[in-house]
Amino acid sequence: MRRILGILAVYTVAIVGLSTVAYGVICLFLDTDIERELIAQNKLYKELYPEMEKRGESLSRAASYLSSRDEKIYNDIFQSPAPVLDPAGNLDLSQWNDTVPEQRIARDVYSKALALSEKALAVEENFEKIFYALASPGAAVPPMRSPLEGIGYAQIGASVGMKSNPSFKTTVQHNGIDIMAAQGTPVVAAASGVVTGIRHSSKGAGNEVEITHKGQYVTSYSHLASLYVRNGQYVTAGTVIGSVGMTGVSFAPHLHYEVHRGGKAMDPANYMFASFEPYDYANVLYMASNTQQSMD
Repeated sequence: MRRILGILAVYTVAIVGLSTVAYGVICLFLDTDIERELIAQNKLYKELYPEMEKRGESLSRAASYLSSRDEKIYNDIFQSPAPVLDPAGNLDLSQWNDTVPEQRIARDVYSKALALSEKALAVEENFEKIFYALASPGAAVPPMRSPLEGIGYAQIGASVGMKSNPSFKTTVQHNGIDIMAAQGTPVVAAASGVVTGIRHSSKGAGNEVEITHKGQYVTSYSHLASLYVRNGQYVTAGTVIGSVGMTGVSFAPHLHYEVHRGGKAMDPANYMFASFEPYDYANVLYMASNTQQSMD
């Protein structure tokens, strides 16, 4: 009996050993479908990597060149470094790491949520006031569009405030917003109204159109190359009233656009939101407030 058990044990060990050797041989010399697919992918990546690396270096050089070129253009025009054009993209809402206690995270989140709720309530109240005002008899809607159509936020220059003047080389009050555009670009009425001012001049604001709107709003469009309207003419929002030029005192072709209400200069950047998506409009406000040199 012992002899039989011994023989069985030997056979068992031999079978297990041979199975192990066979499995090892199969693993070494035969690949599964998944392994063959991975090997093929690795081979492809190995062949593509040098080309991808070259393209990455080329894109990096191109981006560096464009950045330096934009910086030079901005310095030439505004005599100041170019501001960051994507402030909304730099927001970091996750400033905590694993070392911050959970109670502090919960407290900070609750505080931020409470502040956001208060702001949301204030926005809702403001919308209610706006809707109520618009529903009132004789309500006047302010100008809400850009006087140049299809522009990007990178074309926005200095807005209202004390700005460096390129001609006088000193800081002076700037009562409008500068919008960079090519000579001859159509200029449109920002809202419906009556043309109450036409000026042809080689000085100051150059050729200029003034439009009076409901609600004591007045818009003006300066440095025009051509004027297509006449005094007393009624124009609707979007009507082409002239074209971009550099008449008068102008550093480069652009439109100087002003918004007044009751004789007070308003910030035109606050009256252009209907022409931009929310993300781009945030950058419009950023550019208008951070550009320190005017173009006229």
